[in-house]
Amino acid sequence: MSHRLLTVLASAVLVFAVGACSEPSEPSGTPGIITITATLDTSGNAGAPDVPLAGLGVRLFRDTLSQPVAELLLNAQGVATFTDVPPGVYTVVPFGNVPEGAALASSSRPTVTVTPAGNSTNVSFRFVLFPGSVTGQLFRDENGNMLFDAGVDVAAPNVTVYVRADTGGSVPGAILDSTRTDSTGTYRFPRLRPGNYFIQIAAPSSLLLGTANLFRITVGARNITRPVTRFVGSPVQTAAQIRAQSPNGQTVALVGRLTTTAGTFSSGGTTLLFLQDASGALPVLIGTATDSVRGALLGEQVQVVGTLSRINGVLTLSVAPQNFTRLGGTPAPVAPRASTGSRINSRADEALLVRIPSVRVVEVPAGSSPVFVVKGVDAAGDTVRILVANSDPTLNRADFAVGNRLGITGIAIADQPNNVGPVTTLIRPRNSADVVTEFAVPMVARVIINELMPNPQTVADAAGEYIELFNFGNASQNLRDFTIRDNFGVDTIKVDLVIPAGGYLLLALNADTLVNGKLRNVDYVYKSTIALGNNGDRVVLKDPAGVTIDSVAFATAAGAVAGVARGVRDPSADNTDVLGANWAVQTTIYNTSGTLTDMGTPRAQNDGFIAPPAPSPAAQNSARPAMSEKARASSRVTTSTAP
Repeated sequence: MSHRLLTVLASAVLVFAVGACSEPSEPSGTPGIITITATLDTSGNAGAPDVPLAGLGVRLFRDTLSQPVAELLLNAQGVATFTDVPPGVYTVVPFGNVPEGAALASSSRPTVTVTPAGNSTNVSFRFVLFPGSVTGQLFRDENGNMLFDAGVDVAAPNVTVYVRADTGGSVPGAILDSTRTDSTGTYRFPRLRPGNYFIQIAAPSSLLLGTANLFRITVGARNITRPVTRFVGSPVQTAAQIRAQSPNGQTVALVGRLTTTAGTFSSGGTTLLFLQDASGALPVLIGTATDSVRGALLGEQVQVVGTLSRINGVLTLSVAPQNFTRLGGTPAPVAPRASTGSRINSRADEALLVRIPSVRVVEVPAGSSPVFVVKGVDAAGDTVRILVANSDPTLNRADFAVGNRLGITGIAIADQPNNVGPVTTLIRPRNSADVVTEFAVPMVARVIINELMPNPQTVADAAGEYIELFNFGNASQNLRDFTIRDNFGVDTIKVDLVIPAGGYLLLALNADTLVNGKLRNVDYVYKSTIALGNNGDRVVLKDPAGVTIDSVAFATAAGAVAGVARGVRDPSADNTDVLGANWAVQTTIYNTSGTLTDMGTPRAQNDGFIAPPAPSPAAQNSARPAMSEKARASSRVTTSTAP
């Protein structure tokens, strides 16, 4: 080294030149000891273990920094000791052997005091090594310019990349860190100690790297190393791998067989396809269908490359037409997987082609729209929603008569408008061949008195009483010329009043929601002479011939608790006694006023509802076997339909 040592370094003994005379203020006392240590933080993290910095020089100054009074080199343990230091104030300055890229993180000129008592003091120098970083990108270079061009090149997302130790040979050492490529194929290792490493790309077998998947890099302090990593082919993943990702617009590729074709579910200029492999399935949305897309056959194997996002709550692959590739070969239609209402509702089979046997239809919406949802129950009693929304004119409401048992094949889908709110799960048949009638019941209307509110408490009885009817049959019924009566009055319906299969009618004393306690969509206002008694009453529904269709009664005030409606649980069972086991207290609040509430389910399914059992061939004409009068009456109401 070029510096002249003023001390004997090996013994680390401090020697002070003494003049012919001393200053009068020269302190006297016992000499002290100053111990110097220096370490290097190789990770830039103050909490990580530090490395002793051997060979660093340190100079000791007193009074002025123009001339040192002593200097030492740190030993292998990063320590140097000045002994026999006279009392006084000193400054310690490091010099010399500092690694490239390192910076001093502690004071560069600390001061120490040796007291006349001869104390021992310590000085520590801490150096940090500025880390480097690695940023690479894995992509298919479509235009050959060695740069990633968004919208032109294809990125490889979700690929694992490792950084491994370089031990000097051709074989990489231990894995030091790992990451996964993002939606643009980019991977980053932001803090690496300067030195040599291996980068290893764990590409799937379907992705052929244009560069080596294992290569050596050199990381410099405060430098960004940018390896170029490209591939040819497509970053194909399985449907299960794609479904396991969090969608953020990343590009993915999938190979599978079509379970729908271009015309099945398409609308509004867009084409919705479903693509399935052995691991699962995904919906594929194509903006404008080309001849290639329109010509693809059911069961044909295709490859798509697109962006992954969540559309209306559903994980969806959006694909440009040019990224839809028919792979050739003989189409092999996918066999539907056995499913249940529970699996559909839990989204376990989402996007798969499935089949549910023995779905009993319990509700078909009224209207003429070609898009409608049928409600059914499977053999286990779980709800199954069937979405009919396609261009097949042979699939219509007539295929879904209430009470029929159907075998339903279709795509298991979910719907969450705008990605917020509750998710609706459904099975969507592709055509009429996907709906097979396993058992058909005769078209019969079965109308019952389903719910009573004799004693509302948020409004007066004369404003808020209501009677609800329910048709648990599979045919609609026009109630024109039917009569409704109780112990106090009678009213004959003189208008067309149709109750659809599986539908409700709300009969009330008042139709004004500002007056009647927020009873909405009142279907019919009956005469005020019908006043449900608070201490007991009997309500009867008769057809135009005077035949009793249904009658219910309660004998005590327990049937008219203030603010509480009572509703039928199983519409197919005996409902004569309002206070019997087949009636339930309603718990849904439909109106509040101050501290008062009214509970009921007007024009909706009752709290405690039990779906009627499926009709059997032996009992298909019997509405409620335990009630012979009602069964006979119900059998007569079979042909009256909406005008």
